[in-house]
Amino acid sequence: MDAQGRWKPVRSLPYEVLHRKGQYHRLPLLAQEGDSQTLQADLDHGWNDYPRGFVAFLQPGEVPPGGKGRAEYLAKYVTSPPISVRRIERYDGQRVSYWYRDHKTHSLQQETVPVLTFLGRRAQHILPPGFQRIRSYGLHANACYARHREALAALAQTTRPPADPGSYRVRPRPPFAQRFEKAFGKDPLVCPQCGDTMPRELISHPR
Repeated sequence: MDAQGRWKPVRSLPYEVLHRKGQYHRLPLLAQEGDSQTLQADLDHGWNDYPRGFVAFLQPGEVPPGGKGRAEYLAKYVTSPPISVRRIERYDGQRVSYWYRDHKTHSLQQETVPVLTFLGRRAQHILPPGFQRIRSYGLHANACYARHREALAALAQTTRPPADPGSYRVRPRPPFAQRFEKAFGKDPLVCPQCGDTMPRELISHPR
């Protein structure tokens, strides 16, 4: 926001600002929870030992290698449970046996734990009420969804389907000889010596 109180679009925020802002907003909130000596000592530790703010574990620059894989791994938790029912092998009322794949060794591991331990591990994946898990952008953004929907509805009323129903169908790809002749101006199956049509035996590629 500029000096006149107007919002200005930015592509990114400096990470140093995020570090200090996180410290500036979190520590006063913790101070409101109580005035115990232990809490006050922790607050002093947060101010004095971190003059540059709290580390947000962010790295400037391009997306690090493997970022796509991490995104796909985290995206499945948006709508899927943290563990599939088929991974639970046994439950006797007191203990639960299940298997998982170790991310370091990529091997299957079996584990048997008390039922409360098992539930505790699953409960940490439950998000707090009202937590926004999915944010939509573009045409589906909440801020402009209604406006775009009205525009698309008006466009659908004024657009008529083509007279020929077959004009919008996905037609099969033309034969190789036809595409070659269209691109290079000559029939690849005609012999340049005698002019006879040659049978096609094989199409190869340098790769």
